[in-house]
Amino acid sequence: MNKTPDEAQAYFTELFETAFDAGPRRLLQLRAEFLGHATGSPDEPGDDPLELVTKRQDVEQRIREIRRSFWTMELGALRKRLSRLDGDGFPDLIDAIDKLKHAARHRAQFPKLVQHRCFHPELFSVFKQVVILSAREAAPHKEKLAVKLRREGNRKPYVAMIRGMREHFPELFQLEREWFELIEWG
Repeated sequence: MNKTPDEAQAYFTELFETAFDAGPRRLLQLRAEFLGHATGSPDEPGDDPLELVTKRQDVEQRIREIRRSFWTMELGALRKRLSRLDGDGFPDLIDAIDKLKHAARHRAQFPKLVQHRCFHPELFSVFKQVVILSAREAAPHKEKLAVKLRREGNRKPYVAMIRGMREHFPELFQLEREWFELIEWG
């Protein structure tokens, strides 16, 4: 991408002159041309940067909808909706989809955990949230519980549930193993 100062000047001049009048598609096309990328044609949807943005927004919206109904949707319908999600080209969305699929595989065990003697309602509530969120989105929920545990200092009921999960619900324990171990040994 070795551009001469004159080429860069021409690019920025056109960019600033069209910034207020042109739509995002034209601005992205100017950028792609300047960087020497193929700008594609309307017949090649994979090359259209605006189409990629639209696809990402669509997948993000569908992930949000699935998360909202994850615990109430019929399990077969949930798995079907998850199987239709396509995050290709977006590694963070692929990770989010994979995490949701993994949680869905073990969703039937959650009601059994509620009935178990090791059950702790607050830890369970946070666990149900973080298990379906991305690591970035789950972090504030985990931190809030960590602050509470530091403030109160009584980890025993939380540790009891974690140890019960490790023994009786190992698949659930593995969903957030590192976080549970931090609480346990914290």
